[in-house]
Amino acid sequence: MPTGMYLIGVGVGSLFAGPFSETFGRNAVYFITLIVFMLFILAKALAPNYGAAIVFRFIQGFFGAAPLTVGGGTVGDIWGPLEVTFSLPFVTMASYSGPILGPIIGAYIPADKSSWTDWISLIIAGVVLAFVALFQPETYGPTLLSWRAKHLRAATGDSRYQVDESASTSSLGSRLLVNVYRPFQMTITEPIVLLFSFYLILLYIVLFTFLNGFPFIFTQTYGISNSLTFIIWVAMLAGDAVALCLIPVIYGWTKKAAVKAATNGTALQAEVSLYWAMVGGSFLMPISLFWMGWTCYSDISIWSPIIATFVFGYSLVTIFTATYLYIVFVYTVYAGSALGFMTFSRYVISGALQPASIPMYQHMTPHWVLTLVGILATIMAPMPFLLYKYGHRIRAMSKHVQNKA
Repeated sequence: MPTGMYLIGVGVGSLFAGPFSETFGRNAVYFITLIVFMLFILAKALAPNYGAAIVFRFIQGFFGAAPLTVGGGTVGDIWGPLEVTFSLPFVTMASYSGPILGPIIGAYIPADKSSWTDWISLIIAGVVLAFVALFQPETYGPTLLSWRAKHLRAATGDSRYQVDESASTSSLGSRLLVNVYRPFQMTITEPIVLLFSFYLILLYIVLFTFLNGFPFIFTQTYGISNSLTFIIWVAMLAGDAVALCLIPVIYGWTKKAAVKAATNGTALQAEVSLYWAMVGGSFLMPISLFWMGWTCYSDISIWSPIIATFVFGYSLVTIFTATYLYIVFVYTVYAGSALGFMTFSRYVISGALQPASIPMYQHMTPHWVLTLVGILATIMAPMPFLLYKYGHRIRAMSKHVQNKA
């Protein structure tokens, strides 16, 4: 339940983090939310009872959502379509390392020292806060233009120095209202966002129900300790790391596509972002789930589901990277809003399923639970290839797409 409430908090907070960053700038959102996030980590560590701890976990998630939604926008601010091919994968792989490292670190914390989970989180957040405060510049283009216009108005006394957004709306409140409304509007007007949201919901249901499912897959089946069970998450982290080797390969493919597009006098198409999912990720996902589900028997070597876990980690991060790349490539300045709804949908649903995951594994057994999600993953597997072929038509129908090439 505490994990589920945290995930729901992240989902709800993501609807506001992206739009606020598109109103006040990226750094203001990073800095303020991180401070409040740290305060509620401390509050949860010192919570007087279980009910208070649940509430504090939700608030933690609410203010901890900013990097998940604003981070993609920041990458889009800094790098162009070609450069983002090798920059964003590092961000997505680092973000996935978090939920994977959590159980690994937790495996080494004794049961009577469980409060250290909060103290370790607080230390990590403090280091990140110091880095943001000391080294990270503002990157959001409209905010930088607004600062420049304000400086020129003060220096020259000429009120005509304005940015378009300020000139077209009457107040900060109205601009904020427009930006907060945008993620909700995108659920209706943007088929790309809806497609990727459903795909990531499936991935997150699997990833976060593994927190409760791994004991059924490994502990009960093979009789190993609970700590050793969660150390097996290292296999998933290794799959994540192997995907890093694809960065120079996919960058090379994208660079060739960019040269060809320039020769033909056209823009680089967003479908190059889908290379990540197309290099095995989309089809290895259902394979890994079926593999894990139907080899986790006591008379089959434990290494079989462990290797399947490795394959799952690889497919997970490649699909996630392709999704984020595509959204950042297509929506550019509105990437924060697009990622906001996608984060909301996958975290709220996976958070709601956290308490239900234990009865699922108990009554359906891991074999059938993993078979069920494997079937859903199989249905979704062709999506990157279909988008690669027909994505330009979908983008042409979208209202907020900035890159329709």
